[in-house]
Amino acid sequence: MSHFRDETIICARCGEPFTWSYGEQEYFRQHNLHRPKHCQFCRSIRREQFRAGRTEPFPYVAPQYDDLIEPIDTAVSPLPIQPTNQPNWWDNPRNRYNLLLFILVMLAIIVFWFILQSI
Repeated sequence: MSHFRDETIICARCGEPFTWSYGEQEYFRQHNLHRPKHCQFCRSIRREQFRAGRTEPFPYVAPQYDDLIEPIDTAVSPLPIQPTNQPNWWDNPRNRYNLLLFILVMLAIIVFWFILQSI
């Protein structure tokens, strides 16, 4: 027996109420997802931001209005902003050397352990 029923939730971004249906709740439960904070329109905006590589908040048009609405919290970005000039971890030769050294030491320990077990 299921205890789910349709819920009305207020969107954290645009402030509009939206219905979280029984089917959506079942899907979220099956995939171990948290309860949604944003309406479908705001989720699609965030998804498009992520796909486009945009990480800073920007104004958008709400589905019920034609006027421009600012995000609720402009100080906090929905995604972390990564600097483009940050070097990759693998590009540093010292990191590669340390990783190779670690793997060789672990391999030597494993081989030594097998030798001791066979004695």
